[in-house]
Amino acid sequence: MFKIDNNGDMTNPLEQKRAESGKNEGEIDWNYEESINSPRYLEAVKRVREKAKRQSDNPQNFLYYIKDYMWGDFWIAFVDEEEEDKFIGAVENSSPEELVKFVNQFSEESQNYGSGTDILHWDISSKCVDAVVAKFLDVLTDAKKEKGDEVYRGLSNTWMPLVFDFVEYMKKTGAIPDDYQLPGYSVSENSKETDAHLYLRFKEQFLFVEYLRNNPGKAEILERLSLKYGLGWARAFLSLEHDRKMGDKLISIGNELRDDAARAIFDKFSEIVGAAWEIEKYLKENFGEEKRFFYDTMDRISESTMRRGTDLLARLSEMPPDQILGELEKIKTETLLFLSSFRALKKGGHGIDFETIKDIEFRSVEGAEISPKDIERMREIYRGNYASQPELCEKLLEVFDQALNNPKTAFYILRYKGEIVSFLRFDEGEKEDRLYLGSVNVAPDFRGSAIGEAIMEKTVDMKAKESVLDADCNALSDIGAHYLETGFVAVRLYDYAGVPSFQIERNDRKNYPGKSMSRKDMVEKSKDQPLSDFGDFITSSSLERNPEALNFGLLDRGFVLSRYFKDGQRWYCLFEKRKELEVERKAA
Repeated sequence: MFKIDNNGDMTNPLEQKRAESGKNEGEIDWNYEESINSPRYLEAVKRVREKAKRQSDNPQNFLYYIKDYMWGDFWIAFVDEEEEDKFIGAVENSSPEELVKFVNQFSEESQNYGSGTDILHWDISSKCVDAVVAKFLDVLTDAKKEKGDEVYRGLSNTWMPLVFDFVEYMKKTGAIPDDYQLPGYSVSENSKETDAHLYLRFKEQFLFVEYLRNNPGKAEILERLSLKYGLGWARAFLSLEHDRKMGDKLISIGNELRDDAARAIFDKFSEIVGAAWEIEKYLKENFGEEKRFFYDTMDRISESTMRRGTDLLARLSEMPPDQILGELEKIKTETLLFLSSFRALKKGGHGIDFETIKDIEFRSVEGAEISPKDIERMREIYRGNYASQPELCEKLLEVFDQALNNPKTAFYILRYKGEIVSFLRFDEGEKEDRLYLGSVNVAPDFRGSAIGEAIMEKTVDMKAKESVLDADCNALSDIGAHYLETGFVAVRLYDYAGVPSFQIERNDRKNYPGKSMSRKDMVEKSKDQPLSDFGDFITSSSLERNPEALNFGLLDRGFVLSRYFKDGQRWYCLFEKRKELEVERKAA
C-alpha cells in the first residue's frame, strides 16, 4: 500500500491512492492499521532506520534525536533495543521543560492521528514509556515540594493532560497494551490483591499515586479505606483531576459517613465512570474511522460527567447522602442514554456527527431548577412550533407553566452549545406505575439532528421500561403518526382547542400483534380499500388525512389504533381490539 522510491523513502499512501484513483482525499477508503503492517511499509521503516543510523551524529539529547527524521509525510521515531538505556537515561536526566516539550508533541499530533497527514510511527518499548511516566510523577512531586501548593496546582493542571495524552497515544501505536498499568503501582503489597489494583485504569492509578506521593503520611489510611471500600473508593480519585482538594474530602467521606452510605456513594460514582467507559469502548469499536473527532468528543463527555460527579461529592456537607446518591444516579442514567443513542444510530445505519456531539449536553431537572432565561427559551420554541395554531399554543403553555411548579415533574433538556434545542417532561400520576409524557418540543433549527432525536427517543424508551406512559398528540400531525409507529397506541379521539387529538398510551406489557407487522404486509392486506375487516384487526386507508376518511371512530367501538403511516400518496391505519389484561413481556 506504500510506494517506496529508489532511495528507500516513502510517500504518503493517500497521495498515492489519490493519484491512482483520481479521487479526493475524503473519498479514499484506507485502513491505517492495515497500512502500517503491510510488507512494503515495514520494509520502508527498515530502510529509514538504516539511513537514520548512517546519518546520525549521535546528538546529546536523545529525546529530540528520535524525532529528527522525516521522509515525505511520515515521521519515523524509533529506539532500538541496544539504545533503550540511552533513551531512559535521557528521560531521567531531562529538565521538566525538556520533558514537557517532548511529551507535548503527542497532544498536538494525536489530533491528526490516522487522518492521512503527518502519520507518526513510534517504535519504542514499554520500558521507554514507563520511564516517561515515572519521570512525570517525580517532576510533579518535586514541584509540590519546591514551589508550593498554588504553583503546583497550576503546573499539574497543565502537565497531567500531557502525560495522559502521551499514554493514550502509545496505546494507539501499539507500544503499550490497552490495560497498561502505572509502573510499580500499588498502595502497599497487601493492596495488590484488591479489585482496586486489578481494575483501575492508568489515569485513576496516576491520580491515586500522585496524591499518595504528595501525602506520604496518609498512606496507612489510604490503604485501609482502599481495602474497606474497594474499586468505588479508588475510582473516586478521578475527581482529583477537577478539584485538587478532593483527596482530603474523599478521606473525610470514608471516615465520617456510615459505612453503607459511603460505600453506596463510592459505588455509584464508580458506575458513572464505568458508563463513560462503555461509551468510549463502543465508539472505538464502531466508529473508529472518525479518529479526528472521536477523542475530542470523548474528552467532552468525560469532562462533563466527571465534573458533575465531583461537584456533588464536594457538596456532601450541604446535602444529605440520599440526595447525593439520587443525583449521582441521574448522572449515570443520562450517560447511559448517550450510549443507547449511539447504539440506535449504528443500528439505524446512521453515522455520528462528532462535531455536534461534543457540544451537546443532556440533563434532567425539576422545574424549580430551570432559570427564567431558559424558561423563556422554551416558550420561544413552543411558539415557533405552534405558530400556525396560536389558540392551541396558549393552552399548551398554560399546562407547561403548571408543570414548572409541579415537584413531581421531571424535565429532560437537551442543549447544543449551551442553548436549549429540545425538551420533554414526565409527570408522576396518581398511580405509581404510570407517567404522563408532555411538552415534547424540538427547536425548528435543530430538527433532523440524528443524535438529538435518538437521545430523546431513548429517554422515552427508558421510561417505558419502568412505567406505563400516557400522552396526548395532534391526530393529524406527523409526530402523532410517529408516536404510533414507535410503541404507542391511540385509545381515544377528542377535540382540544379545535384540533382533533389522540389520547395515547404506551404499555410495553401489552402485546399488539399489529406492531410487528411490516408496512408492506399492511399495504397488501389493505388493498387500498377504505376499510378491511380481518376479525382481530381492521385496516383503513385513504388519500385524505382526516378522522372520517381514516375511520378514527373505531376508537369508540373497543379498538385501539396501533399503526399509522403514509406510503406513497395514501395513509394507512391498523386498528386492533383493545387489550384490558396485561401480557408480561417475554424475556429478551
